[in-house]
Amino acid sequence: MATPSRHGFEGQVPRTVNGTLKSFRTLQNCIDFFNEIELGNIPITQNTGTTYLQQWNRTKNTIQSEINSRDTSWFGVPFPNSLDDALSRTKYLDMDEYNKIYKENIQPRIQDILKDSKADLEMPVLKYNDLGLGTFDFNKASSGLIALYKYYSFKKKGLVEGLDVQTYKEKDKYKYKLKSDGSPVVLVPEFKGGYDTKDAQKALKDIEKGENVFVVLNKFGIKIGGKEAFSSTIKKSYLLKEKTPKPKNAIRLFVKMGNAAKIRYPKYKWTGYTAVGVAELLEVLGYAVNIIGIIGIGNLNASFPERYIAINLKNFEETLDKQSLLYVVSDPSWFRIKYFEYIVKTAQYYKDYIDSGLGNSLTIEEIKSMVFNEFGKRDKMFNDKGKSANSQFLYYMIGDVLGLDAVVDNNGRIIEDGLNSTILDIGLDVVNENKEARNKLLGIW
Repeated sequence: MATPSRHGFEGQVPRTVNGTLKSFRTLQNCIDFFNEIELGNIPITQNTGTTYLQQWNRTKNTIQSEINSRDTSWFGVPFPNSLDDALSRTKYLDMDEYNKIYKENIQPRIQDILKDSKADLEMPVLKYNDLGLGTFDFNKASSGLIALYKYYSFKKKGLVEGLDVQTYKEKDKYKYKLKSDGSPVVLVPEFKGGYDTKDAQKALKDIEKGENVFVVLNKFGIKIGGKEAFSSTIKKSYLLKEKTPKPKNAIRLFVKMGNAAKIRYPKYKWTGYTAVGVAELLEVLGYAVNIIGIIGIGNLNASFPERYIAINLKNFEETLDKQSLLYVVSDPSWFRIKYFEYIVKTAQYYKDYIDSGLGNSLTIEEIKSMVFNEFGKRDKMFNDKGKSANSQFLYYMIGDVLGLDAVVDNNGRIIEDGLNSTILDIGLDVVNENKEARNKLLGIW
């Protein structure tokens, strides 16, 4: 049995979590929800003398002071010009920097993994077939492209079947006529504009006289074309990915949003960059990938529950919106400005206690428990008795990735995740999980 992934949910069981989870179908749904909450002069529960609006105003003043300090390590780049500038953002703005990292690091890393770990990763095999299965490869088919010739009857003013035509030789040329009445027939390719125009009729008569087909078509400016104008001598022109059966073919990537105050830019950005790399690798391998951003905030008053939100950033069938994902995961201003406002609004929404500390960002292990409870139930990761079930889903958590390469201690243990090791770890684990599940189905154990 393979070594469990550091990012997987190995050993997770349903457990009591003192918290709530609010899920949003899109980032815009999340933004709209919080925009509709108006902070008011409502006294904070168990915080005598302060309202939720006053708390946000105090928080805004602190944020404005930090903006005035121009500390890019706190809010990242491009640095917000003002509080309003930061609050109005909905997308990641440093795409030039991301694209540079992607081109120089992420894309080559994926290519290296695919090349060096090809056997382990069970790459889909691409095979051509003539059964119409898969995607039609025009480039391959066109290398053997030929025009289909058809019989045109002058008397019937249209195409006729070959069975109705008789071939005969006149001097050194072969000619054609209808068997029924001996009227002339000409063998020609399909004309793009049809056979009824004046030029088409002149061309047909010249061809019937024995002139070269392509010389005549060029003379009258007639092109070959139509629904069934061509065929190919290369019959196997359909490309099909023959994939190894994947019992666990649906991957949910949970990406941690937000981080502790000690995590500064540029370290802050790497979790989002890594999530993009993992998603692209898994999709190349033939897996369906769903990405969910998730954050949990604990209350400094232990009598109040933890509050989590989850934002669906990519459905299984969708193309990844990189700017949305990177905004909520790699842009510190989203968490340290916009989400700070959301924390205060969440407190008012639930009538929770809150003070100037705003709460504490929950750890990955705490987030995993909530994720497994809430999503695991609907995905049938466990049965009614809490025992592990045979689900088609695999879960992975990406968070606290702080650089390109992992940092290890003197004993070789990873103490800070890196992009390179995380992409490889999850990619190999997904394949190993499927190998084990497939072997169980086949009774190989």
